Amino acid sequence: MADFKTHLICGTAASGAAATSLLIAGALPRDAALGCFALGAIGSLLPDVDLDHSIPARVAFRVVSLVGAFMVVLALSPHFSLAELIVAWAASYLALRHGLFGLINTITVHRGLVHSLPAATAFALATVSLTYHLLDCEPRKAWLGGLFVGGGFLFHLLLDELFSVDLLGRRLKRSFGTAVCLGDLRNPLGTLALYAGNWALYRLCPPDGGLWRLLIDHELYRRLALRLLPAQGWFDGLASFAGESLRRLL
Repeated sequence: MADFKTHLICGTAASGAAATSLLIAGALPRDAALGCFALGAIGSLLPDVDLDHSIPARVAFRVVSLVGAFMVVLALSPHFSLAELIVAWAASYLALRHGLFGLINTITVHRGLVHSLPAATAFALATVSLTYHLLDCEPRKAWLGGLFVGGGFLFHLLLDELFSVDLLGRRLKRSFGTAVCLGDLRNPLGTLALYAGNWALYRLCPPDGGLWRLLIDHELYRRLALRLLPAQGWFDGLASFAGESLRRLL
């Protein structure tokens, strides 16, 4: 099993690489790139929400709760005063940090129901629904956000499985197979509830706005292949670009 530092570094790097790739291929709008990158990094930490006893995990939960509370404030900002928004932010943070995450930690065991593929889908669909309904995001951008959260979540699970293989000893550790699973046999009712929750969350999501058709389009990957290596010299035009940027700042 990978530790928190490994998940944080690798998850952030993978999210950044995915956001950059989709950006240069034209599938990710520039104004949504930073948000999707952040959501992917957060998603890579979410499988450990059932592990509350470690300091890194508690820090991660606080960050996710802060971001979630800020999303609520953004949704409410056109309708309420600053004082009301401060109260709403505090209430949302407490509800997420000590309510939702506290409940998850109480009713789950580590590497149980939360550490599963349907949990990844649930977090992704919840992101789509929340960003669409609360933040008034376009359907395609909402689905991109959910895709990054789910992708970060899956990357965490795969990284745990990789760390379950002892290459030097040529053996599988006892933890192999416990990271990527379809549910928790120790909690059949919870597993059924999670699948039912996925169905309910999907019903709340908007149409994908053509995102899935775009992601399987051969043209997308052709454009990405064309940008993999420089067409001319390395960093050709960097000096002129830096000079123009400097003139704009001044």
